[in-house]
Amino acid sequence: MKYAIFIVLIFGTVFIPFYCRHEAESTFKEIEIHQNWIFREYNTSNNWLPAKVPGVVQSDLVANKLLENPLFLDNEKLAIALEGKSWEYKTNIEITKELYEKHHLDLIFKGLDTYADIYINNILVYKAENMFIEHKVPGKRHFHKGNNELKIIFNSATKIGMEKLSKNPYLVPAVNEFADDDKKSSVFTRKAPYHYGWDWGPRIVTAGIYRPIILRGWDEAHISSAYFEQRGLNKIKASFDAQIEIISAKKVEAMLQLSVDDHVVNSKKVYLKKGLNTFKINLDIKNAKIWWPNGLGEQPLYNISAKLFLHNKPSNEITKKIGVRTIELVQTPDSVGKTFKFKVNGVDVFIKGANYIPGNNILTDVTTERYEKVIKAAKDANMNMLRVWGGGIYENDEFYDLCDKNGLMVWQDFMFACSMAPGDTAHLLNLKNEFEDNVKRLRQHTSLALWCGNNENMVAWFDWGLQKKYKLSPSDSTDLMLTYQKIFYGLIPSTIQKFDSTRVYWPSSPSGGYGLKESQNAKSGDVHDWNMWFSKTTFEQMISKKQRFISEYGLQSYPELKTIQAFAKSSDTLYDAPLFDYKQRSLMPWVGKDSSGNVINGNDMALAYIKMYYKTPKKFEDFLYLSQLVQAKGLKTVIEGHRSHKPYCWGSMYWQLNDCWPTISWSSMDYYFNWKAAHYAVKNAYQDLIIYPKETSNRVEISILSDKLDDTQLTVGYELMDFKGNILSKEETKINAIANDNTIALSKNIVDILDNNNRNNTLIYAYSKNNKGKIYTTNILLLENPKNLIFEKPIITKKITKTKEGFEIELSSNVFAHGVYLKNDKIKAFFLDNYFDLLPNKPFKIKVKTEEEQSEFEKNLLIKSYADVM
Repeated sequence: MKYAIFIVLIFGTVFIPFYCRHEAESTFKEIEIHQNWIFREYNTSNNWLPAKVPGVVQSDLVANKLLENPLFLDNEKLAIALEGKSWEYKTNIEITKELYEKHHLDLIFKGLDTYADIYINNILVYKAENMFIEHKVPGKRHFHKGNNELKIIFNSATKIGMEKLSKNPYLVPAVNEFADDDKKSSVFTRKAPYHYGWDWGPRIVTAGIYRPIILRGWDEAHISSAYFEQRGLNKIKASFDAQIEIISAKKVEAMLQLSVDDHVVNSKKVYLKKGLNTFKINLDIKNAKIWWPNGLGEQPLYNISAKLFLHNKPSNEITKKIGVRTIELVQTPDSVGKTFKFKVNGVDVFIKGANYIPGNNILTDVTTERYEKVIKAAKDANMNMLRVWGGGIYENDEFYDLCDKNGLMVWQDFMFACSMAPGDTAHLLNLKNEFEDNVKRLRQHTSLALWCGNNENMVAWFDWGLQKKYKLSPSDSTDLMLTYQKIFYGLIPSTIQKFDSTRVYWPSSPSGGYGLKESQNAKSGDVHDWNMWFSKTTFEQMISKKQRFISEYGLQSYPELKTIQAFAKSSDTLYDAPLFDYKQRSLMPWVGKDSSGNVINGNDMALAYIKMYYKTPKKFEDFLYLSQLVQAKGLKTVIEGHRSHKPYCWGSMYWQLNDCWPTISWSSMDYYFNWKAAHYAVKNAYQDLIIYPKETSNRVEISILSDKLDDTQLTVGYELMDFKGNILSKEETKINAIANDNTIALSKNIVDILDNNNRNNTLIYAYSKNNKGKIYTTNILLLENPKNLIFEKPIITKKITKTKEGFEIELSSNVFAHGVYLKNDKIKAFFLDNYFDLLPNKPFKIKVKTEEEQSEFEKNLLIKSYADVM
């Protein structure tokens, strides 16, 4: 005989059971319904074709060779032509005797895109109309033993949206949708806004089963939700409230068991009533290891489980990976406004990050590998926060799991961007369900730092002239603003208060906080500073003013040539070739028109910024290279400027980290995860301690900008050298770089430093050394824009040695070489540093990760600098 052994601790109803290893088989079963799917256009006699689930109709059409990949060339037009069609998907589900004997059979639809009618054995059982919600359909009474048909009809989102728009008494602004103003229907449909087009992405209005479908079988009861809310943290323990929701079909006695890393820490006998049951149980982790953001410490995660037993048999178990930490948003009034800074585990943290957009319009193409690559790139670039922008989706759990694991805090927008919203009762109820579903799904993630109501809705309403553009009457405007208040000052914060009360809510980005006219305020809150790019502002002007927290800014660049070759034709060799004009979605009519009468677009602006800092390129490949150099220069200048403004400024998050298709955009790495020059620049500018030389008011000031939590003893110095390497003046001093602060090390009159030397062929090399005399961090200050400097063409020598992961390249140049770019298009290789400056006669080492043979690598290695394109 086998016995269950119990050690009973009498604390009211609390006791710790230790079950024997051979527990009875669970009464809870889950099966993914992903095989043998077929699809066709709805209401036609077309042949059924194989479909992939999860998937969307566009990817299925591509797989069946009925649609060219809409991400390439101008194939987007082919996808747009399909928008008015509806589609049907079906498969067969075998209900075995074992399954059929379950008291309940539920279908869980993790993600349906978007208007979906669900049929079981030709009976309509459910109508879905929100892409962002998980739908649960009780199916027991509709299934029979044996073969059952599951069919889903996806109705055209644009058709239904237009029907809703036609019934609305006025137009509802949706600024970035790619459609005429009187045909912008996206705001009526709870679907990813960027699917309708944006100023960096295509219009591909997808439809399909984009997340898994689960068939769940259960008998008496099961845990439907488990949330472990951290309530306290001190040196002795971390305290949690385990909030467990159990769905029960009847009154029954049960046992709840809580475990941490497979060690049972608490159990409780519970009495279930029919329906939803909610229980709260205390849980402590003694001597808990603390989770820190990337760059400040480790990211330990605990496996915390809630398990349900019925009649001593296991029902189901929910396990969450949880880090122990505290995150606050500190808004303390001061002499000019309010602070806006994140405090993690009691420490003020300067936010270094970027804005993240969905990795593809076809969401099922965002694979595990693509998630891993984008998160790794962010971590490797020394970021500690990503903003999940409000025009995309509430990302898959996998995304947040990787952020938890890698120490990347998440600023999470709700899915509203650059628009207003309809206020009918059905729409508001749909939103309420969406908010509850996603807050409950995401709240457990350690990385989640802040909920934000929307992206730019408020600033758009007050500053972009929407009332006039959409011909809204005063009463229409009042209706829209009342709806805004209901959603962003009512529904969302009340949902967070109910389900995630320990996290902060920020109503809109950018904003100064609550208050209808505080749409953007550099003295309090966050700003989107688009003077660079949209207003053709210089990099230096961008950092001349101090702001509290900059959550958007950026500069476009083209991807490298091999990416261009992957999506364009060989004949596309001009920056404004028809395909690139088609791909370019950033239009700026307020700037003016070109000589041909065309509205200035992002390609023109990219060239304008090149001309601002560099000489006009003569070749297309040189244009690509310089567009990246100027983007890198812009982000480096602005990030360093933001960091130098600490403690007034506490955050810098540029637009944007990644791309959703191969294109020209503000991303710092392209669709294929090739790092642009900007990503390398960001990596260096986001280091935890940097040296920062700047020229201001006829002085050169050299500072140490430190995010370290301890003081750092350094020797700080500079060398004024000409481009041949002659040192014209130099100085060193020892300093104590103050923890989490900025420390001025040297301040010199520029006239004294130059001493009649020319600005156009000299530079200031700033460096710091540790207490052992080893170089710690370096930076170079050019005294003129590169277009005004006198460069000689460098002779760059290289020495390549084999390493465990690839090679180490040691480069040396006889003269100063700006923007040194290494590439090898023939093999797969990743350069850990690139687009850097080489000082004269100072060897510089770069590591390369590759599996290629050394001879092949050397043969195809190309080295380029700015002097090569002049």
